[in-house]
Amino acid sequence: MRKIYTLIFLIFFVCGSKHDYKKEVEDFFKIREKAYANLDVDFMMSTYHPDFKDRGMDYTAKKAFYEKIFEKGNEYKFSVRNIRVAERNGLIYVRYDYKLDKNLSNNLRGFSQNMHDEVVILKEYKGKLVEYGRQN
Repeated sequence: MRKIYTLIFLIFFVCGSKHDYKKEVEDFFKIREKAYANLDVDFMMSTYHPDFKDRGMDYTAKKAFYEKIFEKGNEYKFSVRNIRVAERNGLIYVRYDYKLDKNLSNNLRGFSQNMHDEVVILKEYKGKLVEYGRQN
């Protein structure tokens, strides 16, 4: 009987010990939404890991990218939906859909982009989740 109780305890301990990253992932995307709305490169880069790598781009190149697109006068609206989170090997894989609008309410050239099933790889860094890379 003691073995059964021990087994039940272990099952609940292992299953119950997995961290639910939903709140942290939502916070991650809220920062990105605000960074787009305020054209804030430093705030956006606070969501990237210093060792970030994606399709030949590193942290420095990503920062230069945002410095270019966050020019004064541009207007962005970024929104995320359908967030799914999985943890593997100490990394958090987030699959999501997003919409990014640029300059739709002003007279500048703009666009609207809808993407589905994007996958970002997050890692804990300095007490929060940051982007470590992308799943291609």
